[in-house]
Amino acid sequence: MLRRRWIPMAVIASAVLILIIVIVAVSVPISQNPEQVEPIDEHLRVDCHPDPNVNERACRRRGCTWTVATENYSAPSCYYPTSYGYALSGRESATKLILQRLTIANEKDPISTPIEELILTYEFFDDEIVHVKIVDKAQSRYEVPFPLWPNGQPPSSQSSHRLTFNGYNISGKFVFEVVDQQRPLFNSSIGGLVYNEQFLQIATFLSSDRLYGFGENAHQTFRHNLSTFKTWPMFSRDEPPHSATEHRGNLYGVHPFYMTLEEDGKASGVLFWNSNAQEYTTGPGPSLVYRTIGGILDIYIFSGPSPSDVIRQYWSLIGKPTMPTYWSLGFHLCRYGYQNTSVVRNVIDRMRQQEIPHDVQYVDIDYMSENADFTVDPNNFHDLPDLVTKTRRENGLRWVFIVDPAINIARKDYAPLDSAPMKDVFIKWPDERFVPPLNDKYPYSKGTPIMLGTVWPYNNVAFPDFFKPNVSLWWKKLILDFRKTLRFDGLWIGKLFSLFYAKQLPSTERLSDECP
Repeated sequence: MLRRRWIPMAVIASAVLILIIVIVAVSVPISQNPEQVEPIDEHLRVDCHPDPNVNERACRRRGCTWTVATENYSAPSCYYPTSYGYALSGRESATKLILQRLTIANEKDPISTPIEELILTYEFFDDEIVHVKIVDKAQSRYEVPFPLWPNGQPPSSQSSHRLTFNGYNISGKFVFEVVDQQRPLFNSSIGGLVYNEQFLQIATFLSSDRLYGFGENAHQTFRHNLSTFKTWPMFSRDEPPHSATEHRGNLYGVHPFYMTLEEDGKASGVLFWNSNAQEYTTGPGPSLVYRTIGGILDIYIFSGPSPSDVIRQYWSLIGKPTMPTYWSLGFHLCRYGYQNTSVVRNVIDRMRQQEIPHDVQYVDIDYMSENADFTVDPNNFHDLPDLVTKTRRENGLRWVFIVDPAINIARKDYAPLDSAPMKDVFIKWPDERFVPPLNDKYPYSKGTPIMLGTVWPYNNVAFPDFFKPNVSLWWKKLILDFRKTLRFDGLWIGKLFSLFYAKQLPSTERLSDECP
């Protein structure tokens, strides 16, 4: 609800009545009726009902406008009215703005609980990077617990010689833009700013329809096709890419970063710093809509102006890719389904007989005992360590073995469990109410809030919590001890994302909105 602020001032006695009338007038909540708003051009719409089963009634109850799309844009029929969003209601400092949510008259079913007041801050780095951060004014929210600026954060400033941040109200609604000497880098005037408990959204016009980046998804071209509206998810998933046709599923990686390239060759980039489930919609505006179900809106804008400048600026924030070892750039052979050491040996021999380059040999979970990490099958792969030592010495062959960080919770005399310091290395449920009866099935997890799941091992598994400082040391020792048994050159770390092959979750009634 927007309440415009006024500055108290001295008035003469004869104006008291007038002042009271003015105060009453501006204190009335500003309400908008989306049915009275003129339709927005289809190619400029921001979808107000991206979830399934949209219809006019559901759209109206969300406080949005319904006009059936007719043109060939795959445009949404339910979209945000121009009055939806927030208004600039004040400033705590030159670079710290207070935003108040606008009230929509017919809004009955918003997506999650709206947050009424926000704080937007912005800062500049090295006349090249603009950082815009939008947070809940009333309480703190989850932020990505990962350090940026690996070479040290440069001094921030409230102004820039090249870059400009403009934030203002248009027809009562707040918009902002970031400009590099009249070259637009980010422009939120397309609307659609939403900041709810479990649904955050921001949209921008793009300076060009030459859009690159984002993912990980399967595309036919590096350049995005903005001729129609398309939505792409970003949340790590154990799903191989089916790239023969356009495949809009979410795959292994998450890269919420994009670059636009303008006609004159100038480029700019944007990073949305968030680790919750995310998605983005591209449209023929040209425009981009970014959504996430948690955290905050934390945006870094890279001014370029060349594509290499954008990448340099991006790397200064997140760090450069790790330079791989020389041997890892060679020819790799990998598959699932080797039955025993003899099968692996025959594969290596055939590669040499056919004079096929073979620098690195992989072995999948087949080598493990009951698919348990840091074990070797004593029946089918008992002689694998000897094969590894022999081929490394005679042929210079390198070996990579898979290790999935999912620890069998039921295995006895098992190093990962025996060495776990005070059982405090695994991911746990945040509240005892969420712990399912399954935990009582195993002595190790009985009476604990350890979160169990199912991956490859024969029993349920627990997942290491690498945010805990002692876990890395525990994990490192397991790896070093295992290398005394199996002389590997590299580890294939799989399943480093939220994955349950069979979910062991409490009832959705108990979870509700408590685990965003």
